Formats: sequence, structure tokens, C-alpha cells
Amino acid sequence: MIVECLTKAVISALMLLMHTEQPEIDRDTAMRGIEHIAYELNKMTEADRRAFRETLERLAQAEPDDAPFILDIPRMLGWDLDNGQART
Repeated sequence: MIVECLTKAVISALMLLMHTEQPEIDRDTAMRGIEHIAYELNKMTEADRRAFRETLERLAQAEPDDAPFILDIPRMLGWDLDNGQART
């Protein structure tokens, strides 16, 4: 349950930062926020990334309108979808 709640919070934060226009949020500030979220998520182990992706897939099924965005999050994080590792 907590994993799903935290994943929903990450999705909401990323959506807000990526889709809010100026003057509500400065683009540079939004990008820094996205980079900080990505930095923290990239600290996850491979097993945690796999669990995160599985949670994203479940949430995408439950929220079909947001599914394309939700399913694109691993790519936005720079993860190789075959093994969950961050690209270097």
C-alpha cells in the first residue's frame, strides 16, 4: 500500500513539474525538481526498480488517461527497460 501511495506521489509531482507553465512554475525550477526526483529514484536497487515499474504498470491500468505518461517514467529516468539499470 505504501509503495503505491509513494509512486502516485512521484507521478503527481512529475506531472505537475512537466505540465505546469510559467508563471506558475519557472521552467528552470521545474527542471531542477525533475532532476532531483530522478536523482533520488536512480539510487534504487535493481529489485526496487523492478517493483517500481510493476507498480507503475498497475497504476497505468487503473488510470488509462494518464497511462502513456506513467509508462514513460522509466524512460524519463534514463533506465534501460531490459535490466532496470540507469544509462550512463
